[in-house]
Amino acid sequence: MTDDSPLVRVEHVVREYPVGAWNVRGHPRVVHAVSDVSLSLRRGRTVGLVGESGCGKSTLGRLVVGLERPTSGVVRFDGVDIRGGTRAQRRTARRELQLMFQDPYGSLDPRMNIGSIIAEPLVVQRQGARKERRERVLHLLAEVGLPASAISRYPSEFSGGQRQRLGLARALALNPQVIVADEPVSALDVSVRSQILNLMLDLQVAHELTYLVISHDLTTLRYIADEIGVMYLGKLVEWGPSAALFQNAVHPYTRALIGAIPVAEPPSGRRRQSTAVRGEVPSPVEPPSGCRFRTRCPRAESICAEVEPPLRDFDAGHAAACHFPLRDPVTAAPAMTRKESA
Repeated sequence: MTDDSPLVRVEHVVREYPVGAWNVRGHPRVVHAVSDVSLSLRRGRTVGLVGESGCGKSTLGRLVVGLERPTSGVVRFDGVDIRGGTRAQRRTARRELQLMFQDPYGSLDPRMNIGSIIAEPLVVQRQGARKERRERVLHLLAEVGLPASAISRYPSEFSGGQRQRLGLARALALNPQVIVADEPVSALDVSVRSQILNLMLDLQVAHELTYLVISHDLTTLRYIADEIGVMYLGKLVEWGPSAALFQNAVHPYTRALIGAIPVAEPPSGRRRQSTAVRGEVPSPVEPPSGCRFRTRCPRAESICAEVEPPLRDFDAGHAAACHFPLRDPVTAAPAMTRKESA
């Protein structure tokens, strides 16, 4: 069951990390990990975040669950600042917002048995007696497709796919409303990935979960996400429904990511048009002025170095930040032409 009311709102969030040095102007140098990002997670829906390594998507996920404190901006759960409000409200937010970690090998303590690992959130939140916690663990193991005998075993005894199931069981322990899944299938064999994604979709229906799925793989997000946000060097450059993004990408970077998806059986006798992005990702310590993608963009003009493009609407729920988009926006402000930028 879904509705259009936002459960989580990320409002103009910035996260910067000092690097212990000073620039030529005498100001402290910082890593611009997330720069003025706003988005919403609607109840019962799945939002995907995609981008190259270092674009800030994992940092944003940690901000959403409260593991990181924003430099500025706010993250709200059900209308309440997860870093503000009363102590009870903050405790509720911590319980309702859970993280499914990226590495199924490094996120499970090898010294703890599975029963203790899954029950740990219940212990921290002081929920249930020992017997009740054990029953909850057994129920979660069954939900993720693992036998009851797993409760007394250790992480080293499980495969990568089984460990990711265990990570999902731990994230579900407190019966949260939101799960942030950071690269949930990137470390798994291709044959196992679909099993984990289908399990996540089944559990979403059973528990009315809201997902934020972080991935560098657009094919994964196309399968599981209702909406997709594209990040580049700390900025959200495009946002829209999954189908619209694939059929009508607006930002050149999004088009390049889609063009890089391998094709199993390309048409014979026809060369695939190259959409590869040139150059290297700039340093997040000294990002380019104006549009951060301009140093690698084939459509960039002088205005791109001078003015940062705002997010503009192109269709219902579909927005992009580009001075020279691949198609015209529907807003009153027209897309800039190359002649106008001269």
